[in-house]
Amino acid sequence: MIPKRLFSPTAGLYIVLAIALTLGCWSFVQSERYRRATDLSLSQTYEIQWRSTQIRERIVRAAGWLRLASKTGEIDPALERDTMLVGINVDQLLALEYVGRVLNQKEVDLLLRVRDIIQNQVAPIAASGKGFDQALRYMDEVEQHMFAVSGAAVAHSMTLNETAQIAIAATRNSFVFALALTLVVLGLLIVSQRAEFARRRDQHIRSFSSLYAHMTRSR
Repeated sequence: MIPKRLFSPTAGLYIVLAIALTLGCWSFVQSERYRRATDLSLSQTYEIQWRSTQIRERIVRAAGWLRLASKTGEIDPALERDTMLVGINVDQLLALEYVGRVLNQKEVDLLLRVRDIIQNQVAPIAASGKGFDQALRYMDEVEQHMFAVSGAAVAHSMTLNETAQIAIAATRNSFVFALALTLVVLGLLIVSQRAEFARRRDQHIRSFSSLYAHMTRSR
């Protein structure tokens, strides 16, 4: 049979104190884990945004060279370089192992479409020196696709940041609650220990008084 003293108020306070401390430690660890995971996810999202911006800049440059070529009839060597870099940057973006965590399949398909248009449509026109107007229409399509990809990355980062802030705030609230509960329990323990000390002191005084009265046969 379990001793009755295990059910004393003081023992219950110690149990509550242990629970409060455990909750506080767990909340702190969870908050730190959420923060680190969020920082990692945001850094990955920002890298995808940066790479998407680089691709868009290369597309704008290539479109500018195409417009110049359509007016002058002369192709600047920078056109071939910029169109090649667009394809390379798209390949590098798709090669990121975490691209699927930020972009869904629709955005990935748009990137594949951008690479296909640049390599199989724009590059041959730039090499042949004919059909610049058609190439410009392709570049407009490519630019629209990249706007969609960049917008998706920005929306993902905003959603991720808001969700992370909510989770971190929730764990911090749990930590504050656990801290407040710990302080309350400690205060109750102090009061309880002082009351127990006073009770034992009174009991010792009564025991001594009874013994004194017995030995002296007086009150």
